[in-house]
Amino acid sequence: MRRLIRLGLILALVCATSVQVQKQSPQKAPATPPLALSRAEGAAQETPALKAELAELKQMLLEQARELRDTRAALRAQQEKVEAIERQFQEQISASQAAQETAAKNSSELNVVAGQLGVVAQNTSDLQKKVSTVQSDLVAAGRTADGRFRQFGNFRFSGDFRFRYEPFLQAQQTTRQRQRVRARLNLTGNLTDELYGGITIASGSLDDPISTNQTLTNFFNRKTVGFDRI
Repeated sequence: MRRLIRLGLILALVCATSVQVQKQSPQKAPATPPLALSRAEGAAQETPALKAELAELKQMLLEQARELRDTRAALRAQQEKVEAIERQFQEQISASQAAQETAAKNSSELNVVAGQLGVVAQNTSDLQKKVSTVQSDLVAAGRTADGRFRQFGNFRFSGDFRFRYEPFLQAQQTTRQRQRVRARLNLTGNLTDELYGGITIASGSLDDPISTNQTLTNFFNRKTVGFDRI
């Protein structure tokens, strides 16, 4: 700082000396006092040193300007890095928020699925209980049926059922269409170790000893059932 002040004072002195010389050159120079002459001679002697200092000062200014440009460039690069880091951090925050939202959504869906699975498990348990109850009922019904069938001992049941359609289509005759059925039920068995017997019940008209067919289309006729064989 002191050096700069000194250079400024020297520049001001040089400028003042040159202006004074220019003003006095067109006219006849008066007699120069000894003091002014000594100052001019001193200024003339200091001019080379002043030029050197000015050159050095200029070089310093150029170096400072270059350093300032480098510093600005470094600051810009640093600012860009900071902005890039901020953008990356913001993206990470956004990704983290999205991940948290997705996790919350998945958690709610898992809770719903867990609830549905609980309902399904409960329904399955109820269904298994019902199946067990039905199986128990079937076993009990089977035992009951077995007990009832055992009451018949060695008796055996059999039978048959037949349905037949008989149309009568003749020229100059009344058309007849009969629907006939035959149903028979047989019961046979060993009454004792030496006595075997049975009975057959069949449908049909009691007046017809040949066929056990029962005509369904005979209106106002009783549908009788009789013993076919004993």
